[in-house]
Amino acid sequence: MGRAWFAGVEARGVVEHAELSRDDTPLRGGGFWAVVGEFEGPVHAWRFEDIRRRPVDARAGRLTKGSWRGPAASSWSSSLGRDDYCRRVDVVREAIR
Repeated sequence: MGRAWFAGVEARGVVEHAELSRDDTPLRGGGFWAVVGEFEGPVHAWRFEDIRRRPVDARAGRLTKGSWRGPAASSWSSSLGRDDYCRRVDVVREAIR
């Protein structure tokens, strides 16, 4: 039985797999889908049978204690200045369009 964990969700029992690079119609049928797209490759999706959501702390807007939250924003740094970074992001967005 396939399992996957996401922020606030444990998904079990894969009931469908789809390769979405050319056709995303399977997603229109509803259900909980996990979608993974490679940078220059295919896009795969899996629909799960059993979904269990973890409680979210409404005051903090995040998962309750014990959940992974990733590194603190303050631990990230860039070798680019703001203008150069924004320019490069625009180039990537244009390439995606």
